[in-house]
Formats: sequence, structure tokens, C-alpha cells
Amino acid sequence: MRRLPATPALAPRLGRLVLLLSLGGSGACTNPLAPADVAGTYVLRQVGPDPLPTVLYANSDVIVRVLADTLRLVATGEGTEVGLREVEFRQAGIPPGGPQPVATAFHFRIVGGRIEITFGCPPNGDCAAGPHLILRRTSAGIRADVAPGLRVPLYFARVGDDN
Repeated sequence: MRRLPATPALAPRLGRLVLLLSLGGSGACTNPLAPADVAGTYVLRQVGPDPLPTVLYANSDVIVRVLADTLRLVATGEGTEVGLREVEFRQAGIPPGGPQPVATAFHFRIVGGRIEITFGCPPNGDCAAGPHLILRRTSAGIRADVAPGLRVPLYFARVGDDN
């Protein structure tokens, strides 16, 4: 292997070259995620280890099963959730309800590479402050690891190409 002789004149040029290459490379890795980058339609496929339909929420009074759920994120930072849920009351004498449609508007923002969704609250509503879902992008779509009161993770697969 042939070695180049070390010369004092070459050292400053190599130092500048290494600095320029490192600065150029780091800029490519720090591009922030924007709402347009995640805009699209995502269908819920799994809650925890369970495929749909499955229990989304349960307590001593009620069991809520999710039959279908879709998130639509728009590049403006707005979105909608539509789905189908079934509510079963655990009290004796109350028959299980049939499937009920769900349709909710929300806003989302990107914070530190995470997608934070906050659902609206009606006037005079007693609503918890958002975010109500915190998601991250995956190779197949998005995954919610934070969803207060719900079983997690929630796995949403991206469908179609609506960008």
C-alpha cells in the first residue's frame, strides 16, 4: 500500500474538506417531518397483539370493541377519524348495543418526529387536554403508543396513495 507523504500544506485543506462533508451530511438527517409528509389514509389493523375486531377499551362498566377505524391526515394539519364500534354494558339487564358509527374531526401537529393528534371538544364540553394520540411513522404506516384510556399500541396501515 502506498502512503502519501504528510505535508503541512495538505493538512488545512483536508480539515476543511472533512468539515464541509460532515456539515453537508448532517443537514440531510435533520430535515423536520411536516404534516404533508404523513398526509394520507391509515386503516387500523391491530390493537396490541390482536387483529380487528377486538377490545379497544374496557372497565368495570363497559367493553368497547373496535370493528373498523380509519384515520385520514391532511397536509394542512387537519384530519378525520371514522369507524365502527360496539359497546357492551356489563350491568345485568342492558342488552349489548349494535355497531355504532364514529366520525370525529381532529387537528395534528408534528413534534420531535411524532404525530400528535388532538380531538375537538364541543362547547362547554368537559374534555381532557390533548394530545389524545401520539403516533410514529413505521415502514407500513403509523403506530400509536400513547392513547390515554385505550389499549396500545394501535397499528395503522397506510392505504392508497392519496398525496
